[in-house]
Amino acid sequence: MLIEVVTLVWLRGPLLATAWPLAIIWAVTFGLYIPQYRRLMSGYNEKVMRLLIAANWIRTIGWTIRASMMLWIAREQLHI
Repeated sequence: MLIEVVTLVWLRGPLLATAWPLAIIWAVTFGLYIPQYRRLMSGYNEKVMRLLIAANWIRTIGWTIRASMMLWIAREQLHI
């Protein structure tokens, strides 16, 4: 994830349009995932597991949107 941010800043231009899905992914990861995983360190918790599974859909959709945007940008840049 860190490499993505570095390349996003380094390459700039059209890649900056892909920053919003990355920001959402990071917000969910650091705001929700890490605290919930810490709760799991004390033992299995069904409620936490369900929350993590549900929240993973947000990250999955974010990665899918970002990958689609990146493919579109690559296509435009390569004039395919």
